Amino acid sequence: RSGDYDTVRQNCNRIFIAHQKQAVKSTETDPLDIIDLSTVRRFADIGANKHGAINFYMRKYPQIEQFYAIDIVPQQSHFHDKNRGTYLQVSPTASEFPVTEKVDCVHFRFSLHHFESLDHIRRAFANASEMLTEDGMLVLWEETFSQNAPDEKTIENNRTNYGIRTDADLTHRFYALSKQQRWEFIIANDWLVNVNNAHMPWTGQHYSFDEWTSLLTEQGFTLQRSYNLGLRVSGRLKQGVHMCGIFTKKRP
Repeated sequence: RSGDYDTVRQNCNRIFIAHQKQAVKSTETDPLDIIDLSTVRRFADIGANKHGAINFYMRKYPQIEQFYAIDIVPQQSHFHDKNRGTYLQVSPTASEFPVTEKVDCVHFRFSLHHFESLDHIRRAFANASEMLTEDGMLVLWEETFSQNAPDEKTIENNRTNYGIRTDADLTHRFYALSKQQRWEFIIANDWLVNVNNAHMPWTGQHYSFDEWTSLLTEQGFTLQRSYNLGLRVSGRLKQGVHMCGIFTKKRP
């Protein structure tokens, strides 16, 4: 019943906030910082929510002239620089995004697993390809996993090159789980983090990183680089299993 669900949702959110306040404060780099947008002039974030990514990049990259924030709810937060931000509300079933000019980067950050269906995701990727300039890139962040756990070299590289502190023990314990158990962990964690977002569609479109790569390849993209951040030492109870891929359109 809706009333019972609201009570559970509110109680879980209070528990999450209480534990978040007690968590060790992060001394690591924001994971967004590993993405280089120094050549980008126009940026579109699909599933922008409260503008976390956009405002981070607005502060870091003054050369980006225009940011498009796209989501299914009315605008909830202010832009760091209102003169460079445009908010576009779309239908939950929309896969064509109302951006009227080409952009250099299309950004999906923990939003695709809330899309309506696999076909909806495929159509969104096709539209993203149409939105991008010839040399543009698509950035995909998802709570997912690769075929193998990140090795010691990857974990050290995360620390030394990106300032990301991957918890090797927790990450390897996660990869030792069955595939079904991994999804149970990811879904439960995602629900706890987002339980107080009443608008959030829970559609369960979760896929492994290899499957995400195949879906993008079908739509004419090539994986240029991937990042496996695993479970982080001081992730502050945020989404736990970070993977990111940078994709570009295949040239004819």
